[in-house]
Amino acid sequence: MEPNNKPPVLSEAALFRMSRYLNVLEEFSQKKIPYISTSKLANLLGVNSAVVKQDFLPLKVRGQTGVGYEVPQLLETIRDVFLSRESLSFAVAGFGNIGQALASYQGFNRDGFELKAIFDSNPKFLSYSIRGVLVHDVENIVSICREKSIDIGIICTPAPAAQEVANQFVEGGVKGIWNFAPTELVVPDHIILVHEHLTRGLLTISYHISHRYSDDHPVEGPSVEAVGENDEI
Repeated sequence: MEPNNKPPVLSEAALFRMSRYLNVLEEFSQKKIPYISTSKLANLLGVNSAVVKQDFLPLKVRGQTGVGYEVPQLLETIRDVFLSRESLSFAVAGFGNIGQALASYQGFNRDGFELKAIFDSNPKFLSYSIRGVLVHDVENIVSICREKSIDIGIICTPAPAAQEVANQFVEGGVKGIWNFAPTELVVPDHIILVHEHLTRGLLTISYHISHRYSDDHPVEGPSVEAVGENDEI
C-alpha cells in the first residue's frame, strides 16, 4: 500500500479478526513457515474459512491453489491495513504502572509508533524519563502536543482526571485517544476514541465460566469453543 493510500474500509468485526490474523502470521514468519492456507488460518482462530476469504477480498491478495498465501506477502499486506503512514507519534498521560509499561514497550517503535511525550501530575515523577523522553506536568499537555505534533494521546490516569486530560489532548490537536482509565469519555466527533477496559476480558470469561461450568450446564465434548470468535462481535 502506498503511504498516501487509505486502507480498505472494514467492519469492526473484520478489523478485530485482522489483528488476530496478524498475530498468527507474525508467529509463522518467525518460524520461517512460507505458506498458510485459508483453512489453516481459520482453524487456528476458530472461525469459518468462508469468513477468512471474505475478510481478504478487500486486500486484493491472491493465494495459490493447494498451497495458500505467501506468509511474508500476506503479513505485509495486513500490516499495511493498520499502518497506512510511515509513523505516528504518541504521548502518555499518567505515569503509574500502566503508563510506565506502555511508555517502555519498544514494540511500538517496530510498528511505527514513536513516543514523544509523557505527562503526570505528581511532582516526584517530573525528573524521570523513559528512553530519553522526559515526564512533563499535565498542565503542559496542550503546548507540548502542539509543539511535537502528537497524533495519539494515551490516557492512563485515574478515572476522575481522565476527562480533563482528554480535553487537553483534544485542544493539543491529537487525532485519536487510547483510553485506559476506567471511565467513559466524551470527545468531539473528529477524534478517534478507543477504550481499553482491562477487566473486560476477565468479566467475559467469568460470565461464560458461570454458564458453562454450572451444575445445570455441564461442559460437553473434548473442548470449549473459543469466546469472541463469532462472525459478528
